[in-house]
Amino acid sequence: MKYGTFNKPLQCMMTQSTCYKGTRKMNVVGVLWHSTGANNPTLKRYVQPDDNAADRAALIEKLGKNAYGNDWNHIYREAGLNCWVGKLADGTVTTVQTMPWDYRPWGCGSGINGSCNTGWIQFEICEDGLTDSTYFNTAYKEACEITAYLCKLYNIDPNGSVTVNGKKIPTILCHQDSYKLGMGGNHSDVYNWFPKHGKSMETARADVAVLLKADGATVTPPSVELPAVNSSVKENDVVKIASGANYYNGKPVPSWVIATNWIVKEVAGDRAVIDKSEDGKNSICSPISTRYLSVVKSSATVTTPTDGVKKLYRVRKSKDDVKSQVGAYGILDNAKEACDGAGAGYKVFDWNFEIVYEYKAPVPETPVQPTQPTAPIEPEQPKEETTVVAVYNLDFPEKNLIVDKNVSRKEEDCVKAIKKILSNNSGFDVEIVKAFWELAPKYSIDPMMAISQSILETGWFKYAGSVVKAEQHNYCGLGATGNGVEGNKFDTVEAGVTAQLQHLFAYGSKDELTETIIDPRFKYVTRGIASYWQQLAGRWACPGYDTNAYDTPAKAMSASNTYGQKIRTIYNQLMGVTVIDADVEKYFPKEQPEQSASTETEIPTQIVTPIVEADEQKVSKITDIIIQIIKKLFESLAENFRKGTK
Repeated sequence: MKYGTFNKPLQCMMTQSTCYKGTRKMNVVGVLWHSTGANNPTLKRYVQPDDNAADRAALIEKLGKNAYGNDWNHIYREAGLNCWVGKLADGTVTTVQTMPWDYRPWGCGSGINGSCNTGWIQFEICEDGLTDSTYFNTAYKEACEITAYLCKLYNIDPNGSVTVNGKKIPTILCHQDSYKLGMGGNHSDVYNWFPKHGKSMETARADVAVLLKADGATVTPPSVELPAVNSSVKENDVVKIASGANYYNGKPVPSWVIATNWIVKEVAGDRAVIDKSEDGKNSICSPISTRYLSVVKSSATVTTPTDGVKKLYRVRKSKDDVKSQVGAYGILDNAKEACDGAGAGYKVFDWNFEIVYEYKAPVPETPVQPTQPTAPIEPEQPKEETTVVAVYNLDFPEKNLIVDKNVSRKEEDCVKAIKKILSNNSGFDVEIVKAFWELAPKYSIDPMMAISQSILETGWFKYAGSVVKAEQHNYCGLGATGNGVEGNKFDTVEAGVTAQLQHLFAYGSKDELTETIIDPRFKYVTRGIASYWQQLAGRWACPGYDTNAYDTPAKAMSASNTYGQKIRTIYNQLMGVTVIDADVEKYFPKEQPEQSASTETEIPTQIVTPIVEADEQKVSKITDIIIQIIKKLFESLAENFRKGTK
C-alpha cells in the first residue's frame, strides 16, 4: 500500500474552517467518498493552510496559492471533510489530510434514517472535465490507496456493513449511496463520474480489498451497531434536553437552553430541530440529535396517515420521476420552499402522491434575471450543521426603527458613505450608494442604515470569501442560505437595492406595498416581526452573533456585537466622515442656468457695438440703391403704359 505508519498522507489541517472549529469527535466505522462536481482538479482551490501555520510557506509551495481566498479554510462554509484527493502544484495527484480522522465531517447531510456524518471518514476527489481517463484512473487509484490505509488503521472490513437503526449501511460507500439508504442528502456523486470510466463503488470495495490483501493486512471488525434514533420524538412535541448534550454540529448546548423545555419543529432520522420555548419567551432554530431529547408533552396535533405511510411531502417533477426528487419534507412550507428553489416543472406531492403545490415563476416589476427562493423559509433556517439562537426577544438598550416615517435624505450623508466605502474599496461603484439614497425614502427606510447593512453583508462590497458575487447585484445575501447556495441575482443596481429595501420593509412593517414586489423572499417573512434593526439578529442573520466569542445572546448584546448592533456601528462610522462643499459638488453638481436660445455665444459689448454700427451703415447704402432702382423701374413702366394707351 502507498500509505502506512511511516508514510502518512500530506497534512494541511484547515483549523480556520467552519467545520474544524465547530465539529466533534466520533467513533470511526467506515469511509465515504465524494467528488466535487466542479471542473477544477487542483487541491489549492479547496485546501490552503492556516494563516498562522508554522509550515505555511512550505505547504503553499506544494499546494499552490489560492489567489481568490475562496478555499474552504478562509470562507464560511457549512461543510468540511477529513481529506482531499487532487493535484498538487506540480501536477502530482495525492491525498491531503485536512482534519483528524476521528473528527466528524460535515459532508453528506442527513436522511430519514440518520446521517453517515457520524462514523464515516469522508473525502472529496477533485473533479476535472470528467473525460480525461488518465487523470481519473490516477485519482481513483489514490482514493483506493487512502481508503485501504484508513481501513487498516481503523480495522474496517471494506466489504462489511454497519447497522444503524436496524438498517445495514456499507462501510465503504459514496454520497449517492448514503442518500439512497436514508443516511444523507440527495447528491449524485460519485455516479456522475465513475461509470464514464467503468468504475463504481463495487469496484472500489474490491480494489481496496486487493490492496489490503497484498499488504498482508487482516481486519476483524467488531460487531458495530450505532446508537438508535429516539423514534418517540415527533413534530410539535415538547421536549427536555439532557444535561451535557451537544448540538448536531457538536457544540455544547448552553445551560440556559438545557434548563428550558422546547417545542420540536421537525424530525428527520436522528435529527430534530427545536424551535420555540414552551413558555414562548424564546425562539431558536437548533438541530440536535433525538438521543438527547426526552418527551415532556406529546403533541395532540400530530397526524399520521392510518395506512402507516410516513407523512412526507416529496418534491419532484412527477409521481414516477424518482430521479428528479430534490427532497422529502415533514413540513409543507419547507417542501414549497424547496419546490420554488428547484424551479420550473417541479411539484410537491403528499404521502398519497396528490399534488398539493406547484412551482410558479415570480412576476417582477422590472425585467430581472429569474430568481427563485431557496429553502429554508424565513426566518432563515440553518442547514444541518448550524446552531441558531435567536436574540430578538432581548431588550436592546439602543433601538433604531427599520421603517421610520421621519426618515430624511441628505446629499452630504450620501457623500459620507461614498467617501468611507472608497477608502476601503477603491473600485467601488458609487451608483450603488446613490440608488439607496434615491430609493430608500420611498419605503421610509434610512438609506444610511441600509447601506451599512450592505457593507456588513458584502465586506465593504469586496465580497471576499462570499458565495455572492458583485455581478449578482445582491447587496445583502438574499437567498444565500448556506452550503454554497449563491443567492438571488438581479439585472441592475436599482433592482438589487429595491429587493433589499422591500425585504427590510417586510420585516419592519405590516403595511401593504402598492408596487410590484421583486424581492423573491418577501412572502416568507412574517410581516412586521422585527420593528428594529437590532431585532434582525436571529431572523435575517442566524444566530446573529459569534457563538465562538459569546456563549449566550445576552453577552453578545452587552458587547454590542449582534447583527443589528454591528449595522449601527458601521452607520456611526459613516456618519462620522467629514465632507465639504466640494465633496458634495463632485457627486451632486449644481445645475447651471439655461442659456437663451438666441444667444448661444455671448460676445463682449465693446466688440458688439462697432460691428452693429458698421452693419447699419452698409444696410443704409444698400437700401438707398434698391429704392433708386425701384423708382426708375416704376417710371419706365409708367412711360410704357402711357405709350400703349395712345
